[in-house]
Amino acid sequence: MFIAADAPTWLSEAGERRLREITAIISSGHRPPGFPAVLSADVTALQGIASEIQRSLNIYNAPILRLSPEILGLVFEQCEAGLAEDDIMDMIVLGHVCQGFRSALLNTRTFWAQIPCLVKPEAREQVLSRAGTAALTLSLDYHHHPGSIDVELVNFVKANVKRSGSLSLITREAISLPWTPHNLSDLELPLLKHLSLEVSSPPPSSSNWHGTKTGRLQPIQAPNLQHLNMRNVYIPFPSSNLVILELRQSHSALRGLTYEEFLRVLARCTKLQCLVLSHATPSIEPSPTPLPMFDPIELPALRSLNVEDTLVKTETFCRCLNMPSVTEIEVKCDPRAERFALPTIVDRMRLDLTSLLAKALSRAPITGLRIMTNRARCSTVCQLIEEDDPSFYNWKYLLSVDAREVLDLSFGRCKWDAGVPFTHFIDCLAPYISKVRNAEIDCDDNGDSTGEDVKRLLATMPSLTALHLSYDNEGTLAALAIPSQSPEANALPTPIPLPHLQHLLLSQSILRRRIVPFFTASPSQGWETTKMDIISMVASRARAGVPLQSVTFGRTVGLDEEEADVFTLELEEYVTEVNVLCGRLPECLHQDSDSEKGSQDDSDHISSEE
Repeated sequence: MFIAADAPTWLSEAGERRLREITAIISSGHRPPGFPAVLSADVTALQGIASEIQRSLNIYNAPILRLSPEILGLVFEQCEAGLAEDDIMDMIVLGHVCQGFRSALLNTRTFWAQIPCLVKPEAREQVLSRAGTAALTLSLDYHHHPGSIDVELVNFVKANVKRSGSLSLITREAISLPWTPHNLSDLELPLLKHLSLEVSSPPPSSSNWHGTKTGRLQPIQAPNLQHLNMRNVYIPFPSSNLVILELRQSHSALRGLTYEEFLRVLARCTKLQCLVLSHATPSIEPSPTPLPMFDPIELPALRSLNVEDTLVKTETFCRCLNMPSVTEIEVKCDPRAERFALPTIVDRMRLDLTSLLAKALSRAPITGLRIMTNRARCSTVCQLIEEDDPSFYNWKYLLSVDAREVLDLSFGRCKWDAGVPFTHFIDCLAPYISKVRNAEIDCDDNGDSTGEDVKRLLATMPSLTALHLSYDNEGTLAALAIPSQSPEANALPTPIPLPHLQHLLLSQSILRRRIVPFFTASPSQGWETTKMDIISMVASRARAGVPLQSVTFGRTVGLDEEEADVFTLELEEYVTEVNVLCGRLPECLHQDSDSEKGSQDDSDHISSEE
């Protein structure tokens, strides 16, 4: 019931009067046809007013809206930092929440400075006004947004380039953009901190973007430049405050500089913390010596190095660097070898480069290792890893989630032979992996059927507690087993391999009956032999007092559910936890099974003929 005394003053008199009118109409017995709709409209209006009042109450009581304008401004500045293009509209919507949010957004100059090239042309002047004196983010991107050139946008960028804090010129075809690096030569850009120049493919020699025409330009006058990214183009740049330098070339070496000039440019980058080079070092001029020697340069602040190039150029470049503060190195030698079907090479230079890079990172506490060799694809990958919690173990994720790759080294066109064996590569790593506790080893047995490479590698990691083997054979299993003690009284104690090993993951163990053609004289040993090898290994460790805590078999185990249960029970006599994942057999195994079946059919056919 509506009680006028309990209603607010603005509603009490009007509400009481409206209720009397409604009562009078109902009591008169004369009911107009549209009267219910009028009452329904009254209810809707009152509900809307109540909803708005409730929203205002919520806003008034919201803790964030009780903050001072200064603190709200700081909140919006934090929201704006690193804002993606897709999130811009969300920020604008925030400005419609209340007057306080609108005021805070309008005063966030750096937000408006980010979007002048993203709004419609008619809104640019208003955005510039709201940006005030903040450094602008200007971009001409014709790679992700190809099409006809927006001349109006180009002119807008030209007119405001001296106000830019971030400038990006990105295009598919260098000759199509009506603004070239020559427009930046000797240009004063006092606010510029980030510069990105990218062309999707190397420009032809006739283009004004070609390195031979841009390498001798006057550098831009940008004393505050901190981040420079150039792809398939090069212009001289100021280096006094540079922190991040990224140079990438798609197909050919950097043009416009000699190797010595390139090193001198880098030597001036004394504050450089991150260096990324992708096929971007100049070609090395022919020399009477096999490898020309260059004076080393020191990069005292460099913490991250990323290099992709041929083996010769990569090793030559890394030999020129003195990096006392480096903590992360990623190097890919000949990454395009498989794509372009380049011939493989055997080269001791890989060993020299491995030792050089590992030594540069020798201060890091290396507790994790990933190493992969694929002789079919002629590739070798090695990753030295630092973990905050090396004791972490999960059979799905061998390395802890906070693992950081200190060294990520990969070789394409890679071939190991008797002259430069893979074991020599292991010897280069040995001084730096002695404290590794978690290791993933994916060394195919093509060329290493006895598992000698894996045995040699395991011998260098006496502290190993968790091991992931992608391929196992009798040789690698023997490296984990503990030989029986000699019965002779004066025999020396048998050394225990990997005394701290607790967890073993065999992801490519294929427990299946070995295929032997029907015409082979020797009988099939059956897949039980492989199974017994594994059981013998875990049993030997249990008898020696260093049992495994867990054994996990990966997705290619060739057991059905019943066989897996039996195998698990046998292993659980020696191991606390056993995981056997019985997935679909690989295609090659289906083919083997088919060939076996075919062999049996042929055998039956021959027997019937006889």
